[in-house]
Amino acid sequence: MGLFGFGKKECEPLEAILFSLNMNMSHNYKDATISDLNKLESMFEALRRNGDLNEKQMVHYAEVIDEWKEKTKGFAYKNQAPTRR
Repeated sequence: MGLFGFGKKECEPLEAILFSLNMNMSHNYKDATISDLNKLESMFEALRRNGDLNEKQMVHYAEVIDEWKEKTKGFAYKNQAPTRR
């Protein structure tokens, strides 16, 4: 954040979802991670369409989303299927 709050680079709604996404990934909750990534993409698109993001934010969050897509590429809901004994 810039001096006195000017030049704010972060978008609070997207950062909240990213926080949850990071927490779920760190605990290996694949389903929740995928769900958060979908929420992040939806929120990003809504904010972008409404003009609530500046150019730097759009570029930054688009890159972040692409990075997360790459990290979760092999995730599938079947990865967390309960084991039966």
